[in-house]
Formats: sequence, C-alpha cells, structure tokens
Amino acid sequence: MTPSVTVRPVASFAEFRAGSRVVRLAWRAAFDHIISEAALPPTELDEDRASELKAAYETASAANESHIVAVADEESADTGGAVTGGESIVGYARGVWDPVRTESFAADDDAELRALYVRPDHWGEGIGSALLSSLESNAPAGVDRLALQTFADNEDGCAFYRTRGFEVVGENTYEVGDESYPTVVFAKPLEAE
Repeated sequence: MTPSVTVRPVASFAEFRAGSRVVRLAWRAAFDHIISEAALPPTELDEDRASELKAAYETASAANESHIVAVADEESADTGGAVTGGESIVGYARGVWDPVRTESFAADDDAELRALYVRPDHWGEGIGSALLSSLESNAPAGVDRLALQTFADNEDGCAFYRTRGFEVVGENTYEVGDESYPTVVFAKPLEAE
C-alpha cells in the first residue's frame, strides 16, 4: 500500500536528521554496485557525525538552500526507523540557490539539486517526483536551470532524471573516500512564472 505522503520544508532538526538517514539508506541500496562497501555510509550516525549534522542544520537554516522532506503518516507507512512525532520521513531533497555555494558544474544562474533520495522501501511510489517538483516550483526568481550530478553508473538515477526533462550537459568526477568516480551532469530549464 502506498502511504499518504506530504512534501514540505524540513521543520526541525529531528526531521533533518531523519532525512540524513534516508540519504544513507538510499546510498547503500542504490550505489552498492558502484562504490566499495567501505566507502558506503553507515546506516546509523556515530556521535561525531551527529554533531557535524547538527552544525550543518544550523548553517543550512541561514543559507540560500531548500531542505524538504516527504512525510508519510505513521499509520500508513513502515517506519524503517525514521520516525518523528507520529510521522515517517520517507524522502529528502536539498536545493542550493547560492552561486558561491553550488558546485563548479553549475552556472551562476543555476540552482543545484544537491540531494534527492527516497527510502528504498518506498522507491517507485512517486515520492522522488514529488520532491523534485517541489524544489522546481520553489526555486527563487532569477534561477534559470536546475543542475545536478549523479554517478555515471547510476542507471536508475540517470533514467529518472531523463524522464523528468533533464538533459546531459557534461561530465565530472565525485570523490568518495580515496576514490574518484565518473559522474554525469544533468540540467533542466525551469519554467518562468
């Protein structure tokens, strides 16, 4: 059964932390054939990483970023350990609007889609599309395109972005641990409102 899902901005550190867990779970499921087991993130945070996450949350609230979550009510979702106040965080996305903070593959008038992840037990339910749509519709004035990079070997991710109007605009690399992995850079023009 597909849960009832609401997409909205992150409302608390607990939701931000639950979103971080969604990212870690999705990385482990989606990229286990691309990067080594040792480089995959752990499913749970140690205390040092939890402190880093708290600092990132405090910084993000003051930056030109958008952090959104897909929230399923607990009654209709298998919580998978990412529950906050009777709700389950099943997806997380992050958009960066500041040209000083976006990666080098993004032009000055681009926004960067820095993260878009859905808990693996909820793949195929339209949650990723809903998160993407929310980021696109809430991009600030003056942002012409949404740009992102994903691993070149991430066939499912590449297909997801292509079917949602993104086109390949370049190649790059991404460092994980001591390894460098080839990436594909996608971009999509945003509709002017």
